[in-house]
Amino acid sequence: MVVPVGGVLSRKTPLNVDVPEQELERRVTLFLSNLEQIARTPHRLAVGLFFSAVGWLFLAVCLWLSLYSLGYAIPVEAPLFIVPLAMTASVTPLPGGFGGIDAAYILLLVSLTNVPLPVITAALLVFRAGTYLLPVIAGGAAVTMLEANRR
Repeated sequence: MVVPVGGVLSRKTPLNVDVPEQELERRVTLFLSNLEQIARTPHRLAVGLFFSAVGWLFLAVCLWLSLYSLGYAIPVEAPLFIVPLAMTASVTPLPGGFGGIDAAYILLLVSLTNVPLPVITAALLVFRAGTYLLPVIAGGAAVTMLEANRR
């Protein structure tokens, strides 16, 4: 059943992956130009890596605080390991990685800590609300205010 349906769909919705040679050359040139710029200014790369590491650290602290607020103090190094590893689940083809990342968080927290699953689920809801939804809401409000002031 899947093969005939797939065949019909592929004939009805062909994928056009042909990129004109000039466009491909432009993209490669731009990529190489960006790499050269990074090589010329390694301090900018170091600053970017520093702020990235600080961001990961804050995410790990938020996860730890989410569990601590529910009465479970896990080892501090656990979220430092779990957060980056769970983020690798963002390669799943889901919008925003939502679902895949959460499943990875649950799997890792259940297997690496002695926290019960209902508590992990509650802590993860608090964690994701604070690190995923709250910035989206705050950013949306900021954009709305900036656009209103611009007019």
